[in-house]
Amino acid sequence: MSRKGLRALMLSAALPCALLSAAGPAIADVGTGVLTKACAPTEHYQDGTVGPVVCADGKPNPAVTRQLEGNTPRIMKLPSTARRSAIASALCADLRRATNPMVLDAYTYQYARYHWRHVNPSPRALGDLLVAGKLCP
Repeated sequence: MSRKGLRALMLSAALPCALLSAAGPAIADVGTGVLTKACAPTEHYQDGTVGPVVCADGKPNPAVTRQLEGNTPRIMKLPSTARRSAIASALCADLRRATNPMVLDAYTYQYARYHWRHVNPSPRALGDLLVAGKLCP
């Protein structure tokens, strides 16, 4: 997705700015000389989140893993085979101690990590549920 498309998605779904990272610098692999895209430098935001959560190539950013595990341990412990009920339980458990942006970042990370695209709601849909207060009883 282009940066312009990501910006429109972010504005329409009130997703955290962590996903709006620049494409990041191109880095030459010393061994091969092949140019690859790196994640943008990690930033700490005022709302307690850190990002970018997902790199320009769509993969989760390993530099934020430790903070996500500290803020949202239940979401970050979910396996790739987690069912919707387990995901919902983890989301609601972490919402008792973390903010909506922290929970959304952790879900976005896991969504990218496990390729949950056809099984679970998109981060945008989850963001809509969080903003509406309709996720947890």
